[in-house]
Amino acid sequence: MKVESVSEVTVQHRGIHDWSSELLEKFHATARMVYCGPAIDPPRHLVRVIEMAFDPSQDVGVVNALKKVSQRRIIASKATGPGVRVVVCTEPVTEMCRMVAESGATCRECPFLTEHGLDGSVPWTLRVPTSYLCRLKPLIERVSSKGIGTVTRIGRLKPRSRITDAQSRAITTAFRLGYFDSPRSFGLASVAATLSVSRTAALGLIRRGVHRIVQDSGMAGEASAPSFERWTVRSDPVAPPTSESYRSTSSLYHKA
Repeated sequence: MKVESVSEVTVQHRGIHDWSSELLEKFHATARMVYCGPAIDPPRHLVRVIEMAFDPSQDVGVVNALKKVSQRRIIASKATGPGVRVVVCTEPVTEMCRMVAESGATCRECPFLTEHGLDGSVPWTLRVPTSYLCRLKPLIERVSSKGIGTVTRIGRLKPRSRITDAQSRAITTAFRLGYFDSPRSFGLASVAATLSVSRTAALGLIRRGVHRIVQDSGMAGEASAPSFERWTVRSDPVAPPTSESYRSTSSLYHKA
């Protein structure tokens, strides 16, 4: 099954501050975004689920700080362990978040929850199918023109196939010889002879290769997470897709 390549765009963003980033800085806490998506009510808002980790002795201070945030934003807050708290909140959709959603990209990390560097900037990495890379152009131009960030790299993540060349060759040879036909045109001995290996080796290559193909496809209900080689910088322009193969989310963020 062919996997479309994915591209990454990293922006060194400046001026990212809101109540969550200020709270993290105040209590020297760390956080990760568990979920971020459009809210149904109120409209043009995001629902964010944030897991915070901090010194357990600061729990009372963190709770009091959360209480000071507008009650319209904090939906729920619950401790899930010593020094760990999950916060559910709603946030108005920022222009940048809207542009990311409309481009079909996803954020690898939320810039609001990333530790600031010495210059006050934070890395903001976006991933998008390579065929959609051109859709990030308005966002990149916006960031550059407003002086609120600098694009530091644009690269492609090349999917790494889990099936080996030997397994691929064995499966292809078996298929061409009719090994998978019913009834079989040629048996395992013919496949092994064509590959110049023993029958045991040929059968092992076919079995392991088919196992990996089924596992990666998700048909067995245990699809593995995508693995990628080191991304390589590409300077050639990416042609826009010829057809609309995705549903725009702009209606979620614009007034009727």
